[in-house]
Amino acid sequence: MKEDMENKLVENIVNIVGAGLKKVGVAKKEIDSVAASLAEDIAERLKVVTLDDLDVVQQMLMKNREKTTALEKRVKELEALVASLSEEETRG
Repeated sequence: MKEDMENKLVENIVNIVGAGLKKVGVAKKEIDSVAASLAEDIAERLKVVTLDDLDVVQQMLMKNREKTTALEKRVKELEALVASLSEEETRG
């Protein structure tokens, strides 16, 4: 009889703790979801970019820098050509 009561008490405690842990798990998931949503909202308000967006912009900048360097080189070549033609015209 006493043993049955103790077993029942232990069983009730285990059930209560188990139910509590399930509620904690559900609450944690809800908190995680709300926290993620708030973080996204804050990032959007602050106009924070993602790493993917940053990588795309960096690639665009690198391509533009390469084009600019090539154009600067071409301008120098054309300036040298114009200068040499001007010298020939002055001599001739």
